[in-house]
Amino acid sequence: MLTWKECRKPLCTALVLALIMAVVVLFLDVGTLYAGGADIDALSARIESLSSSKVQLEEDLMLAMNHPVLRRAAMEEEEDTVITLTAAVPGPTLSGAD
Repeated sequence: MLTWKECRKPLCTALVLALIMAVVVLFLDVGTLYAGGADIDALSARIESLSSSKVQLEEDLMLAMNHPVLRRAAMEEEEDTVITLTAAVPGPTLSGAD
Protein backbone atom coordinates (compact mmCIF):
# COMPACT_ATOMS: atom_id res chain seq x y z
CA MET A 1 0.00 0.00 0.00
CA LEU A 2 1.23 3.50 -0.81
CA THR A 3 2.00 5.86 1.99
CA TRP A 4 1.11 9.54 2.14
CA LYS A 5 4.73 10.53 1.43
CA GLU A 6 4.78 8.39 -1.70
CA CYS A 7 1.50 9.85 -3.03
CA ARG A 8 2.25 13.44 -2.09
CA LYS A 9 4.90 14.17 -4.76
CA PRO A 10 2.82 13.12 -7.84
CA LEU A 11 -0.27 14.80 -6.40
CA CYS A 12 1.61 18.07 -5.84
CA THR A 13 3.06 17.88 -9.35
CA ALA A 14 -0.42 17.43 -10.86
CA LEU A 15 -1.81 20.30 -8.81
CA VAL A 16 1.05 22.62 -9.84
CA LEU A 17 0.53 21.74 -13.51
CA ALA A 18 -3.22 22.37 -13.19
CA LEU A 19 -2.53 25.72 -11.52
CA ILE A 20 -0.08 26.72 -14.27
CA MET A 21 -2.64 25.79 -16.95
CA ALA A 22 -5.36 27.76 -15.16
CA VAL A 23 -3.13 30.84 -14.95
CA VAL A 24 -2.20 30.57 -18.64
CA VAL A 25 -5.86 30.24 -19.69
CA LEU A 26 -6.83 33.17 -17.48
CA PHE A 27 -4.03 35.28 -18.94
CA LEU A 28 -5.09 34.45 -22.50
CA ASP A 29 -8.74 35.21 -21.70
CA VAL A 30 -7.87 38.62 -20.28
CA GLY A 31 -5.77 39.38 -23.38
CA THR A 32 -8.67 38.40 -25.60
CA LEU A 33 -11.06 40.62 -23.65
CA TYR A 34 -8.77 43.61 -24.07
CA ALA A 35 -8.36 42.91 -27.81
CA GLY A 36 -12.14 42.53 -28.16
CA GLY A 37 -12.66 45.84 -26.38
CA ALA A 38 -10.34 47.57 -28.82
CA ASP A 39 -12.23 46.03 -31.75
CA ILE A 40 -15.55 47.16 -30.30
CA ASP A 41 -14.20 50.70 -29.88
CA ALA A 42 -13.02 50.74 -33.51
CA LEU A 43 -16.40 49.46 -34.74
CA SER A 44 -18.24 52.04 -32.64
CA ALA A 45 -16.14 54.80 -34.17
CA ARG A 46 -16.92 53.51 -37.68
CA ILE A 47 -20.65 53.33 -36.92
CA GLU A 48 -20.60 56.89 -35.59
CA SER A 49 -18.79 58.03 -38.74
CA LEU A 50 -21.37 56.31 -40.95
CA SER A 51 -24.20 57.84 -38.94
CA SER A 52 -22.80 61.35 -39.34
CA SER A 53 -22.23 60.71 -43.06
CA LYS A 54 -25.85 59.58 -43.39
CA VAL A 55 -27.10 62.75 -41.73
CA GLN A 56 -24.90 64.87 -44.01
CA LEU A 57 -26.16 63.01 -47.11
CA GLU A 58 -29.78 63.51 -46.03
CA GLU A 59 -29.17 67.23 -45.59
CA ASP A 60 -27.50 67.43 -49.02
CA LEU A 61 -30.42 65.57 -50.58
CA MET A 62 -32.98 67.91 -49.02
CA LEU A 63 -30.99 70.91 -50.24
CA ALA A 64 -30.78 69.45 -53.75
CA MET A 65 -34.49 68.58 -53.83
CA ASN A 66 -35.33 72.18 -52.95
CA HIS A 67 -33.31 73.48 -55.90
CA PRO A 68 -35.55 75.64 -58.15
CA VAL A 69 -34.89 73.60 -61.29
CA LEU A 70 -35.88 70.34 -59.63
CA ARG A 71 -38.92 71.88 -57.99
CA ARG A 72 -40.10 73.30 -61.32
CA ALA A 73 -39.61 69.96 -63.06
CA ALA A 74 -41.58 68.19 -60.35
CA MET A 75 -44.46 70.66 -60.67
CA GLU A 76 -44.70 70.44 -64.46
CA GLU A 77 -47.16 67.88 -65.62
CA GLU A 78 -45.88 65.59 -68.30
CA GLU A 79 -48.23 63.79 -70.59
CA ASP A 80 -48.35 60.12 -69.81
CA THR A 81 -47.29 57.89 -72.65
CA VAL A 82 -49.54 54.91 -73.09
CA ILE A 83 -48.14 51.88 -74.84
CA THR A 84 -50.61 49.21 -75.83
CA LEU A 85 -49.28 45.70 -76.28
CA THR A 86 -51.17 43.26 -78.44
CA ALA A 87 -50.64 39.59 -79.14
CA ALA A 88 -48.78 38.69 -82.31
CA VAL A 89 -51.00 37.62 -85.18
CA PRO A 90 -49.95 34.26 -86.64
CA GLY A 91 -49.03 34.54 -90.26
CA PRO A 92 -46.15 34.44 -92.69
CA THR A 93 -42.76 35.45 -91.37
CA LEU A 94 -40.15 37.51 -93.13
CA SER A 95 -38.32 34.37 -94.21
CA GLY A 96 -41.43 33.17 -95.98
CA ALA A 97 -41.40 29.78 -94.25
CA ASP A 98 -44.73 28.83 -92.74
